[in-house]
Amino acid sequence: MLQELTEARYKLECTVRDVTMKQSVLEADNSRLESELFSVRRDYTSLGSDRTDQEREMTQLRMKLAVVEQDLKMKDEQLIRAAEELSLERDEKVCLSLCQYNTNQKAYMEDVRLIVSHLPCQM
Repeated sequence: MLQELTEARYKLECTVRDVTMKQSVLEADNSRLESELFSVRRDYTSLGSDRTDQEREMTQLRMKLAVVEQDLKMKDEQLIRAAEELSLERDEKVCLSLCQYNTNQKAYMEDVRLIVSHLPCQM
C-alpha cells in the first residue's frame, strides 16, 4: 500500500508540475495579451484623436476655401465692372473723336468756301 501511495504521490506531483507549467505559460500569454490589449486601446484612442484633429483641420480648410472663393468672386465682379467702365470710356473717346472730327471737317469746309468765294470767277 505504501508503494501505491508513493506512486500516487509521484503522479500527483507530476500532475502538479504539469499544471504549474501550463499555468505559467497561460500567465505569460495572459500578460502578453493584456499588453497587446493596452497597446491596441492606446492606438485606438490615438486614432480617434487623430481623426478628430483631421476633421478639425478639414473644417478649417473648408472655411479658408470658402473665404478664398468669396474673395475670387468679389475680384471677378470688380474686373467685370472695370471692363465695363473701360468700355464706356473707350466709347466716349470714340464719340468725342468723331465729334471733334466733324467739327474740324465743318471748319475745313467753311475755310474752303471762304477761299472759293474770294477767288475771281473765270467763267
